[in-house]
Amino acid sequence: MVFQQFSLNTEERVLRKTAEVYGKLLRVGGTKIAMILEQNALDATKWLKSEASKENKKFAAILALKELLIEAPQITFNIIIESHLLIVLTLIKNKNFMLREESLEFFDVCVK
Repeated sequence: MVFQQFSLNTEERVLRKTAEVYGKLLRVGGTKIAMILEQNALDATKWLKSEASKENKKFAAILALKELLIEAPQITFNIIIESHLLIVLTLIKNKNFMLREESLEFFDVCVK
């Protein structure tokens, strides 16, 4: 349900709040939550890699992956860095200000 908001909403405020809830779910843990979050991370990856994805989906994907890094860095850092860093670096050059800004924040979380 939380990740559906990422795909249905375009408002920055709602997307940021959704990412915050997503991060809180990561803290709860459990097998079922882990399976759902893993699928959501795969969806976020598809959105980032797809040329056809709208900018709001890429923005939501960056928010979701940033929350993964913040809440579960020991598990996700190598996986996310290996597969997403180049994509994020290209998004830093995107014409959309929100996407550039969030990509820079994602990169900042990566290097901390």
